[in-house]
Amino acid sequence: MVDLPPEEADELRTFTDPRGIDFITLMAPTTDDRRLARIVTTSSGFMYYISVTGVTGTKEPEAAAWDLRRIGKATDLPVAVGFGISTAAQVRKFAALADGVVIGSAFVKWIAQHGQEKDFLQQAAAYARELKEATIL
Repeated sequence: MVDLPPEEADELRTFTDPRGIDFITLMAPTTDDRRLARIVTTSSGFMYYISVTGVTGTKEPEAAAWDLRRIGKATDLPVAVGFGISTAAQVRKFAALADGVVIGSAFVKWIAQHGQEKDFLQQAAAYARELKEATIL
């Protein structure tokens, strides 16, 4: 379960927790320390840091480093970062700062652009491989 505010979680978690379904909470760059403390008490699985504010775009990894360290100090859960990450270079930089990197809309956009090509599966595998290899530090 992703992106349900912690204040809304209790009722749903009566169903998900007994079934081992993790509660992944999003944390934005605008999250203050008090809200972060609330978020980490209701999260399980991993923390998901949104690397941008507003509409999905690109945030430089250096600007997210402070937040990622702050989250890491507040919880023992792994911290993944996503939103606006689309290139192997970005993945490499964020992988050095976080426990995981999430590629979502960039992959969907890539599929929309290349989905009709004859060698689509080979190209998709190559793109995914390139992103995965960028996580190896």
